Amino acid sequence: MAEAASYVDDNTLRSSVDGQMMVKVVEQGELVSPGLPVLTIVDLTDQWITVNVREDRLAGLRVGDTLSAVIPALGSGHLRFTVYYISPLGSFATWRATRESGGFDVRTFEVRARPLRPIDGLRPGMSALIDWPPDGRSKAAA
Repeated sequence: MAEAASYVDDNTLRSSVDGQMMVKVVEQGELVSPGLPVLTIVDLTDQWITVNVREDRLAGLRVGDTLSAVIPALGSGHLRFTVYYISPLGSFATWRATRESGGFDVRTFEVRARPLRPIDGLRPGMSALIDWPPDGRSKAAA
């Protein structure tokens, strides 16, 4: 009986986080090599949005600033988000100058923001329409 129970334990998957399964990579009965992902679990309590901003429109935006956005899929009004991460994207996201004299390359930055309060129904992949420029910044700065 103990041996049979150990086989069941060896074939039982347990997630390290409480979440919801988003992608099922393999089906029952398929062989899986050790280390191969079989499921993608998403922690729906860790909510955030991503905005890609050209550096010439980034002036004055800082970690801790507040953004306002609408999530169309939720039919929501304006929701408030706090910026917690700003980082340049790779070279694939650089706007290249079209002329050599007077032009310059413009990088794109990834900006992440968390909602001030949890948003019921917010799911990975939903669009967020950001009010730009953010509050407290003049239109000339953006």
